[in-house]
Amino acid sequence: MPDGTNCCYLPATGPISQYLQATINAGETVTLNFCQGRANDYLGTNISSLSAAIAVGNLSITTNFDDSTVAPGAWVARSLSCTALTNGELKVSFANMANNSFLDNVTASSVPPPPQLGIAVSNGNLLFSWGLEGEGFNVYSSTNLTLWTLENPGLVTNFQGISATFAPRYSSQFFRLQK
Repeated sequence: MPDGTNCCYLPATGPISQYLQATINAGETVTLNFCQGRANDYLGTNISSLSAAIAVGNLSITTNFDDSTVAPGAWVARSLSCTALTNGELKVSFANMANNSFLDNVTASSVPPPPQLGIAVSNGNLLFSWGLEGEGFNVYSSTNLTLWTLENPGLVTNFQGISATFAPRYSSQFFRLQK
């Protein structure tokens, strides 16, 4: 459906909020996506602003969004993200800050934190290890932090985690895990 088909009109300054019955774990990144609409000229003052908030436990992130650069009657995609510091229930809120605010296509999603990469050296080889929650991640390397190369060591998975062993090719090399 096009933006604005089933939209929410926020005429007052009071917030609307919803606990999403989802527990977010520490380290997870929560992203709130929505579309903000600008009123047509016939609704009076058509430049408006609204605030969007994400709350997880005691952490709350709020950002104001105005629609002054949006054409009358048009919609713009907005996004707000935060990384949870502790476990907690997820709550999202919106409030009209000025004039005629419109809201549509609200979604919230969470992404778990990447696994922690352990590195050790044995007989000149690099030994990488990470937890089973990192299934699907691969080891990448770089010598300059701008161009990353997928390493292809044989991955070993057991009940403790995932590991890989390979010989380094350069005297100075950076490593990361990535899907």
